[in-house]
Amino acid sequence: METGFYILLIAFCIVTPIWVTIYNIRALWHPWATLEKRGKRCVFTLVTLTAGAALSWLWALFAGVTDTPWYEPVIIDGLSDEVHELIASECGAWVWITMLLCGIAMIVMQCTLSMRRPPLVSALLIAMVMLGDVLALCYVLQTWIHGFDEMLMVITWVFPLNVYLISVRLLRDEAAAQLSYMKEDDVPETGLNGHIARLLRMPCGWLLLGLVGMVPLIGVLMIVLVLTGQGPAAMVKAFTDTAEWTFSQQTPPPPEVYDGHYLCTVAAGGHRKLVKPTRMGLRRGERIIVNRQLCIANAFEDWLEDTAPGVHRVIRRAYDRYGYPISRHITTPFRADMVYVLMKPLEWAFLLTLYLFDLRPESRIAVQYTGQKYRKIQ
Repeated sequence: METGFYILLIAFCIVTPIWVTIYNIRALWHPWATLEKRGKRCVFTLVTLTAGAALSWLWALFAGVTDTPWYEPVIIDGLSDEVHELIASECGAWVWITMLLCGIAMIVMQCTLSMRRPPLVSALLIAMVMLGDVLALCYVLQTWIHGFDEMLMVITWVFPLNVYLISVRLLRDEAAAQLSYMKEDDVPETGLNGHIARLLRMPCGWLLLGLVGMVPLIGVLMIVLVLTGQGPAAMVKAFTDTAEWTFSQQTPPPPEVYDGHYLCTVAAGGHRKLVKPTRMGLRRGERIIVNRQLCIANAFEDWLEDTAPGVHRVIRRAYDRYGYPISRHITTPFRADMVYVLMKPLEWAFLLTLYLFDLRPESRIAVQYTGQKYRKIQ
């Protein structure tokens, strides 16, 4: 049951971003006018913002991002190859609240495009969307330093990409909607009101109005930060009071280093309810945790070595060449869980092979990592 859940979870984590991104790219090239498309786009906007944020958080966990502040040590090169928190928890509340408000503004703007709003309300919504774009850019820049040595961090950039896709669509559609409404209004010929009205009859005028609207929004945010005792500098400290990231200004303490093993780290590093460790075993004189999947894989290798040593040598060389570099990335419980689930089909294939060609498959499985060879007890 739990294995099936994890398979569905991994499929959801991979398929959903691809599906939503393709839709948001296609939506850039289609008009907003039909009622059917408005409803569909409201749903996709909601799914993009909620599922995208959740999946980015999940992929960040897979990449080893923790909630450990910069002044505490993290664990590296073992069961938990970790990095410090991405946003300083002591100053980061404003980031999450602002992101929430920006997301709400996007949903409101998408779901009410058919309604005429007062110009100032429209300008504030545009400003909130643009502020969300700024935060998305800050996230990408903050994680840029790890983007090319940790592929899972690059995957988290899919969410900011979709935020920008939605923003471009919303700003375009909002400007088009407001321009269509303003054609019915009389424009003053002279004075400040006339200049503003003529400016708002141009698409770029609404973008300029949104940029101007960001100023009071940031001002209100700074006032709130001062009233809550964090100070206006918290807007910057949320990114700089961190370690190991692009804008980080703090030096962390030395990490706690643990020596890891090959892919057997799955048995020791995954969540117990899923990987089901069974007992302690011996590997090259060291005590390790083993589970049935590990024993089956090793029993298959042992059988292959006995029956086809040439094939075994080829496979073993390939494993030694590629398995160890891969195993160095199995550094969090979530990654160990993923490998366990992905290895399930191979585990079943190994077990089927043993039951087809080995006289005592369970005996061979049972002696793995006990310090004995199967042939010695036949």
